[in-house]
Amino acid sequence: MSAPPTETPEKEQLKTYCKTTATYINKLDLTETMSREQMLGEGMTTQVSPYSYRVGSLALAMDHAAFCTNRRCCRGFCFSLKGILKHYADCYHLGCLECHRFNPVVFEHVLFCEDNRNCRIPGCLSIARATGRIMETASELLQVFVGFEGEKLGHG
Repeated sequence: MSAPPTETPEKEQLKTYCKTTATYINKLDLTETMSREQMLGEGMTTQVSPYSYRVGSLALAMDHAAFCTNRRCCRGFCFSLKGILKHYADCYHLGCLECHRFNPVVFEHVLFCEDNRNCRIPGCLSIARATGRIMETASELLQVFVGFEGEKLGHG
């Protein structure tokens, strides 16, 4: 599990751009924020807090909401998470408070996602690439392959 995000000094600069999404985020009781820079700096930690349990359960519910097509789904928070995911995918504001509050849930998902390349969660692939979980280019893959072959042949 990841460490709980910290209160950022930039929080004063964050603004609400969508009141509907803000309502959904408040329903989920997501109060702490996490910037993209913090996501890139975080790694796997052994520290587990009640907040990380909450974020983990929301990440599982988010996985359901990303694939659910039932407009009247009665699973917990499915409707709210669908709205948040739509906002998260479409939002272009770097200072969006709701996106910063939802970042810990997406980051938790990225840590355990098994197929980042085909994932429906917005930002999963880009965060996985930025954190090094996925090789970004063919040249990086080739370097890894050549390095592996060199070790097999006794050159490395």
